[in-house]
Amino acid sequence: MLNPAQVYYAATCIKCYFSVLNFMRIILYTEFDDEPFKNEDITTQVTTSGATNRQSSHWTPWKVIDSGSVDTLDLLLDTGIELELQTKHGQTLLSYAAARGQLDIVKLLLDRGADMTTADSSHNTALSWAAGNGHEAVVKLLLDTYKLSPEADDDWYIEDAIRAAAMMGHLAITKLLLDTNNAKPDFMDLENRQVALYAAAEMGHDAIVKLLLEGDMIHPDARDTTTRQTAFYAAAERGHEAVVKLLLDTGKVDPEAKDSLYQHKALYAAAENGHEAVVKLLLDTGRVNHNSTNRKHKQTALYVAADKGHEAIVKLLLGTGKADPNAANRRGRTPLWIASKRGHETIVKLLLQTHNIQLATVDRTGQTALGIAMDQGHQAVVDLLLGGGDVN
Repeated sequence: MLNPAQVYYAATCIKCYFSVLNFMRIILYTEFDDEPFKNEDITTQVTTSGATNRQSSHWTPWKVIDSGSVDTLDLLLDTGIELELQTKHGQTLLSYAAARGQLDIVKLLLDRGADMTTADSSHNTALSWAAGNGHEAVVKLLLDTYKLSPEADDDWYIEDAIRAAAMMGHLAITKLLLDTNNAKPDFMDLENRQVALYAAAEMGHDAIVKLLLEGDMIHPDARDTTTRQTAFYAAAERGHEAVVKLLLDTGKVDPEAKDSLYQHKALYAAAENGHEAVVKLLLDTGRVNHNSTNRKHKQTALYVAADKGHEAIVKLLLGTGKADPNAANRRGRTPLWIASKRGHETIVKLLLQTHNIQLATVDRTGQTALGIAMDQGHQAVVDLLLGGGDVN
């Protein structure tokens, strides 16, 4: 009589010569010694270990799904494996298969009555997994099945999938899901729709942003429920020019909207991150305060651009004639002071060309721009400052 370890070793050796189906039959129908499994069926051992640690066995249903073998999974289910078996993260067989685009396996599980609405620990269902990973055929199958289910009146199931598809930029799937929920006369889940708009804007998917805004079902300037930021701010911060322009063109967004954590405005965020095109779009609106500051350090967009070395943005801001080159932050440091410290020679030149630049301003430690440039060893900047007039 073979013990389980011997059977596993032998089965591994012959696996190369048999189909997956025949291999599973060998495993499932071999007689075992009582030890170490006592009277438990080998299938129970395999599936139980697989539910908590997918790496502990080569023959778990998760591996079968990965292989795409419908017949083998069907056989496993016939032996008593639970249809609603879950990974340690709460992902069901159906969600696992949907996430991998295994259409035929998804169909098998649905035909056997798998629950479509079970969400895992990350709050994703089979539909949202398929939508987020771009598996359109699986999405269609799940939708067609869902429409016939008693839960079909629940908006959240589809809206969560819309969020996943929108975030990952899957336009066709987003449209398919939107058409399903928008057709409902009593559709009310606008909060989740707002989350989808924010996700698409944050990732720069302008075509999806445009699609979500059609029909005026949601306000383009509403805040995301988690980050408390607007879609416009998220797009500006990340430099998504097309999305910023699209949202500005609605005439319904506030270009002065602040980040909820640091009270940064879109202009500051775009300037800090070097997004020249977005900065230009914002300045062209004529609706932004060039000298507004963030909450923590009281720094302007010009200051942070000078600090980060974004020459083109410094030039843009100074070119408006509205950005104050002498605006000091909480520590008394001006754009010229910080540019001198960093050794940004071109920016120092740009600032020195402004007609009212103050060279002798000291920070809270009593240090001037010239002093800090000398301390940092930026000789080219020192020479520029010495040629600029009263620097002490």
